[in-house]
Amino acid sequence: MNDRPNIKGLRSFSEELRHELPSARIDFVVFPSGAAMLDVVIGDRLFVLESNANGECGVSEVRKAEGFIAGHKFTSTDWQPAAERLQELAEAADRLAETTATA
Repeated sequence: MNDRPNIKGLRSFSEELRHELPSARIDFVVFPSGAAMLDVVIGDRLFVLESNANGECGVSEVRKAEGFIAGHKFTSTDWQPAAERLQELAEAADRLAETTATA
């Protein structure tokens, strides 16, 4: 079950993010059901990409006042558009964190 294309792709993507965003904390978990979760923490911001067992994905930023995500801001039937959206959000947060740190 863990060799589904979305799992392989997300695992590879998480490794790429580790290299591109070395200051980020990145956690990738695959569940026995075939679902997966990729968390990216930059500073005090948390971004989540969830993939269900069918390969459908959702991406959101989890804000401090929020808890468990009931829905996502971005959804896709494939992991690649979701990964692209997560990367856009994470890179923007990383740039902001760098700007704030040097100001």
